[in-house]
Amino acid sequence: MSEVQTDSGSGVGSQNEPAVPMRTWVVVCIYIMLLLGTMPDAMFPPVLNVLLLERYDVGVSSAFWFMSVNMAGVLAVLPFLPVLRRTMSPALLIATGAVLNGLCYWLMSLPLGVGWTLAVRAVEGAPDMVVLAGILALIARSGGSEQRGFRFGLAGTVMLLGLAAGIISGGIFGEQFPSGVFVVGAIECALLAVMAIGVRSALPSKGVSVGHADERARLRRRYSVWPAMMMLFADRGIAGALTVGGAVFLTYQLGLSTSVAGMLPAIPLLLMAVFNGPVGWLADRLGLVRIRVVACIVYGVSFVALAAGNDFGLWWLYVMFAVMGLAGAGLIPTSFALGARAGGGTADMGLLQTAGQLGYFAAIVISGLVLTGRPGESGLDDVIDERVVWTLLFVGFGVLYLLLNGIAIVGLLWRRRASGGSPATCSEPT
Repeated sequence: MSEVQTDSGSGVGSQNEPAVPMRTWVVVCIYIMLLLGTMPDAMFPPVLNVLLLERYDVGVSSAFWFMSVNMAGVLAVLPFLPVLRRTMSPALLIATGAVLNGLCYWLMSLPLGVGWTLAVRAVEGAPDMVVLAGILALIARSGGSEQRGFRFGLAGTVMLLGLAAGIISGGIFGEQFPSGVFVVGAIECALLAVMAIGVRSALPSKGVSVGHADERARLRRRYSVWPAMMMLFADRGIAGALTVGGAVFLTYQLGLSTSVAGMLPAIPLLLMAVFNGPVGWLADRLGLVRIRVVACIVYGVSFVALAAGNDFGLWWLYVMFAVMGLAGAGLIPTSFALGARAGGGTADMGLLQTAGQLGYFAAIVISGLVLTGRPGESGLDDVIDERVVWTLLFVGFGVLYLLLNGIAIVGLLWRRRASGGSPATCSEPT
């Protein structure tokens, strides 16, 4: 049986990896780079009020735009990821993206004015995407396909820890030196670039290609990245709905204290951070699709069940958030592992990251429209009972989440059947 290497630029890949064996210390460095790449953006939400609203005396809409305008850079750089990967080695690609990302952070620390700050933030989305896509592509290639779920499970844990560390450090710097979050972000990017250059000799070179054209065609026929993109879109979307709608529901509708309202959403994040790796390991043995089906059904139903907190009280919310955390541990490992089967290259990882960010953005916009919109000239409360609105919000997002996952899973299974079963080099269970 011939060994087939991964083409990180074109998105075509192998299923009998490792194509480029990596030592343990190199893999650890890759995960540390992922941690550094995840932290900066999470530092901004706790200090947005000081950074923008008070600093430039603007409205709250500017804070919303600051958190979402980087999608412009993400979408702009996405078509160029295959070209960049073919012309640059992974180490150089990640290091260059990190340097440019850090430069953008440093510029935003200066008193540019709100307009120029938003413009730099829009540009910053491009190098940020390049860095994360490059790191995730290395994780996809850092071991055999039979352990891909476990590797991406660990990646999910690292990203969640990065988000938590970013939020905590952002709050700390926000009290004394708000613009310092940009400086700290620039320093983290510099460290990331140094690490990427430091391990460059142990990473793949540019333009690694698939060895046999017929095998490349078989893999391309068998796997497509769009089902995993739809999964990431749905996962991040329901997370966005929980971030905005859930927070308002807990404090405004249920009247919970801010401490309790902050603790409840932390339960699933903590459980996901703990169990991402073990569930990814389990998915490698029982099947990525099987674990995905169970995880998304339980997660979606638990999200819908949050609306019953009106009737059952606080204990019900604790249980549902805990169930969501346990089920959610199966989301990141399976979606990224399934997406990596299409090739696992930088372009594929960029598509997955973009789909997730678009889902998060869309959910926040929809939640805002549902919660603050007005049908015609009447107030929402005059038309529909408030509890009905909240129930519809949870049920609507939950049903949409299950529907998108169902389409993605059917697409995976249909593609597998249409290709005539499992190629010899594709050994991972489905």
